[in-house]
Amino acid sequence: MPFGMAPYPPTVQLPPSRRNYVLFAGAGLVVGLGAGLLLAQIDLSGSPQPSTALVDAVSECALEGATGIELGDGGQSLTMNSEGEDYYAEGADYADIQCVLRRTGMPDSVGSRMDNTRALDGRQSSEWDGISASWSYHPDSGSNVVLEIMAPAEK
Repeated sequence: MPFGMAPYPPTVQLPPSRRNYVLFAGAGLVVGLGAGLLLAQIDLSGSPQPSTALVDAVSECALEGATGIELGDGGQSLTMNSEGEDYYAEGADYADIQCVLRRTGMPDSVGSRMDNTRALDGRQSSEWDGISASWSYHPDSGSNVVLEIMAPAEK
């Protein structure tokens, strides 16, 4: 070692302070609580349960498997065809179709529109209580009514 120079004193490693541990633990706790609160706001059940309104209406009218009454889309749609004047036409009695429509809560105004639909009017439509309906009429083929459960609006 050259003259007048002293060696550097050895570096001393000080143990980490307890304060660092407390700060780290506190930060972890805050992050964990924040993440927990955010996850609690997420609906983990997925989409809402499908409506059983159409299945229930068909069941209440005792029309399971009836000619001209066909549930589709896992019970989320219903197609009903009535008998027409055509020689080969087959379908449900109009009274059976009316039973199902009443069970779905169809307003009287929509029923009146259905009863007064002519072949020249084309396909008509309406909505009520989360149900979308469209219908047509022709003397040869009878009435055709399609009911669909509308998807709930996204929040």
